[in-house]
Amino acid sequence: MLGDQEVFGFNDLAVKDAAPGTVCRIYVDGKLKDEQKSDAKGSLSCFVNL
Repeated sequence: MLGDQEVFGFNDLAVKDAAPGTVCRIYVDGKLKDEQKSDAKGSLSCFVNL
């Protein structure tokens, strides 16, 4: 909420050719909402809908 209004939005992140062990994390208000690790090809993505 922002004042008396609800706030909606999308947050996403995509990575190609990531190093092995790369992790994507999205936090909202200090809380972890999504965490993904890269696959064998080095691709990963995180997404959150607020």
